Amino acid sequence: MRSSIKYNYTLCGDFHVHTSYTDGRNTITEYCKKAKENKLKTIAFTEHVRKNLTYSFLEFISDIEKARIDFPELRILIGCEVKVLNTDGELDVSDYVLSQCDVVMGVFHSFNRDDKDSYLAALQSMLENGIINIWGHPTVFAERAGIRLD
Repeated sequence: MRSSIKYNYTLCGDFHVHTSYTDGRNTITEYCKKAKENKLKTIAFTEHVRKNLTYSFLEFISDIEKARIDFPELRILIGCEVKVLNTDGELDVSDYVLSQCDVVMGVFHSFNRDDKDSYLAALQSMLENGIINIWGHPTVFAERAGIRLD
Protein backbone atom coordinates (compact mmCIF):
# COMPACT_ATOMS: atom_id res chain seq x y z
CA MET A 1 0.00 0.00 0.00
CA ARG A 2 3.01 2.32 0.21
CA SER A 3 2.56 5.52 -1.71
CA SER A 4 4.84 6.16 -4.65
CA ILE A 5 3.94 9.86 -4.67
CA LYS A 6 6.90 12.14 -4.00
CA TYR A 7 5.79 14.87 -1.63
CA ASN A 8 7.56 17.25 0.73
CA TYR A 9 5.69 16.02 3.79
CA THR A 10 7.87 17.64 6.42
CA LEU A 11 6.69 21.16 5.67
CA CYS A 12 2.98 20.60 6.09
CA GLY A 13 2.10 17.88 8.52
CA ASP A 14 2.47 15.80 11.63
CA PHE A 15 4.14 12.44 11.05
CA HIS A 16 4.25 10.85 14.48
CA VAL A 17 0.76 10.60 15.92
CA HIS A 18 -0.37 7.91 18.37
CA THR A 19 -4.08 7.49 18.99
CA SER A 20 -6.13 5.81 21.67
CA TYR A 21 -5.36 2.53 19.90
CA THR A 22 -2.06 2.54 21.79
CA ASP A 23 -0.76 5.27 24.09
CA GLY A 24 -2.36 8.36 22.54
CA ARG A 25 -5.20 10.23 24.16
CA ASN A 26 -7.51 10.91 21.25
CA THR A 27 -9.25 9.14 18.38
CA ILE A 28 -8.31 9.36 14.72
CA THR A 29 -11.31 11.61 14.10
CA GLU A 30 -10.38 13.96 16.94
CA TYR A 31 -6.80 14.29 15.65
CA CYS A 32 -8.06 14.93 12.11
CA LYS A 33 -10.33 17.71 13.37
CA LYS A 34 -7.36 19.31 15.14
CA ALA A 35 -5.14 18.89 12.07
CA LYS A 36 -7.79 20.65 9.98
CA GLU A 37 -8.06 23.47 12.55
CA ASN A 38 -4.28 23.87 12.45
CA LYS A 39 -4.34 23.93 8.63
CA LEU A 40 -2.15 20.87 8.26
CA LYS A 41 -2.19 19.12 4.90
CA THR A 42 -0.98 15.72 6.12
CA ILE A 43 -1.27 13.59 9.22
CA ALA A 44 0.42 10.22 9.68
CA PHE A 45 -0.90 7.85 12.31
CA THR A 46 2.19 5.87 13.35
CA GLU A 47 0.77 3.52 15.93
CA HIS A 48 3.05 1.35 18.07
CA VAL A 49 3.19 -2.18 16.68
CA ARG A 50 4.71 -5.52 17.62
CA LYS A 51 4.68 -8.87 15.86
CA ASN A 52 1.81 -9.79 18.21
CA LEU A 53 -0.54 -6.83 18.48
CA THR A 54 -2.84 -6.11 21.41
CA TYR A 55 -5.34 -4.26 19.21
CA SER A 56 -6.92 -4.78 15.78
CA PHE A 57 -4.80 -3.21 13.05
CA LEU A 58 -7.70 -3.90 10.69
CA GLU A 59 -9.98 -1.68 12.83
CA PHE A 60 -7.24 0.97 12.91
CA ILE A 61 -7.11 0.91 9.09
CA SER A 62 -10.91 1.03 8.90
CA ASP A 63 -10.99 4.15 11.10
CA ILE A 64 -8.40 5.80 8.87
CA GLU A 65 -10.35 4.90 5.73
CA LYS A 66 -13.44 6.53 7.28
CA ALA A 67 -11.42 9.63 8.21
CA ARG A 68 -10.17 9.87 4.62
CA ILE A 69 -13.80 10.18 3.53
CA ASP A 70 -14.74 12.61 6.32
CA PHE A 71 -11.64 14.82 5.85
CA PRO A 72 -10.93 14.89 2.09
CA GLU A 73 -8.75 17.99 2.48
CA LEU A 74 -6.22 16.00 4.55
CA ARG A 75 -3.71 13.48 3.33
CA ILE A 76 -4.11 10.80 6.03
CA LEU A 77 -1.40 8.17 6.13
CA ILE A 78 -1.50 4.71 7.67
CA GLY A 79 1.71 4.15 9.55
CA CYS A 80 3.44 2.31 12.32
CA GLU A 81 6.24 2.82 14.81
CA VAL A 82 8.47 -0.25 14.72
CA LYS A 83 11.06 -1.25 17.31
CA VAL A 84 14.50 -2.38 16.11
CA LEU A 85 15.42 -5.61 17.90
CA ASN A 86 19.07 -6.34 17.09
CA THR A 87 22.20 -5.40 15.14
CA ASP A 88 20.82 -7.09 12.01
CA GLY A 89 18.04 -4.50 12.03
CA GLU A 90 15.31 -7.08 12.71
CA LEU A 91 12.01 -5.31 13.25
CA ASP A 92 9.26 -6.21 15.74
CA VAL A 93 6.41 -6.11 13.21
CA SER A 94 4.46 -8.52 11.05
CA ASP A 95 4.66 -8.56 7.28
CA TYR A 96 0.91 -7.93 7.17
CA VAL A 97 1.20 -4.65 9.08
CA LEU A 98 4.11 -3.52 6.90
CA SER A 99 2.11 -4.29 3.77
CA GLN A 100 -0.68 -1.97 4.93
CA CYS A 101 1.44 1.06 5.81
CA ASP A 102 2.13 4.19 3.83
CA VAL A 103 4.91 5.16 6.23
CA VAL A 104 7.08 3.16 8.63
CA MET A 105 8.98 4.74 11.52
CA GLY A 106 11.92 2.85 13.00
CA VAL A 107 12.82 3.39 16.66
CA PHE A 108 15.05 2.16 19.45
CA HIS A 109 13.19 1.66 22.73
CA SER A 110 15.60 -0.80 24.26
CA PHE A 111 18.96 -2.09 23.20
CA ASN A 112 22.35 -3.09 24.56
CA ARG A 113 23.14 -0.02 26.64
CA ASP A 114 26.88 -0.65 26.88
CA ASP A 115 27.83 -1.20 23.27
CA LYS A 116 28.07 1.81 20.97
CA ASP A 117 29.28 -0.31 18.04
CA SER A 118 26.25 -2.63 18.26
CA TYR A 119 23.91 0.34 18.45
CA LEU A 120 25.51 1.96 15.41
CA ALA A 121 25.41 -1.33 13.47
CA ALA A 122 21.71 -1.71 14.27
CA LEU A 123 21.06 1.90 13.28
CA GLN A 124 22.87 1.44 9.98
CA SER A 125 20.94 -1.79 9.28
CA MET A 126 17.66 -0.02 10.05
CA LEU A 127 18.43 2.92 7.79
CA GLU A 128 19.56 0.71 4.92
CA ASN A 129 16.84 -1.97 5.05
CA GLY A 130 14.52 -0.27 2.57
CA ILE A 131 11.56 -0.57 4.95
CA ILE A 132 12.02 2.41 7.25
CA ASN A 133 10.91 5.85 6.03
CA ILE A 134 11.54 7.82 9.24
CA TRP A 135 13.96 7.42 12.14
CA GLY A 136 11.76 8.14 15.15
CA HIS A 137 13.15 9.61 18.35
CA PRO A 138 16.58 10.14 16.80
CA THR A 139 19.36 9.90 19.40
CA VAL A 140 16.97 9.76 22.40
CA PHE A 141 17.77 6.13 23.22
CA ALA A 142 21.51 6.70 22.77
CA GLU A 143 21.43 9.71 25.08
CA ARG A 144 19.43 7.86 27.76
CA ALA A 145 21.78 4.87 27.49
CA GLY A 146 24.85 7.07 27.81
CA ILE A 147 26.07 6.24 24.29
CA ARG A 148 27.99 9.24 22.98
CA LEU A 149 27.56 9.72 19.25
CA ASP A 150 30.22 12.38 18.77
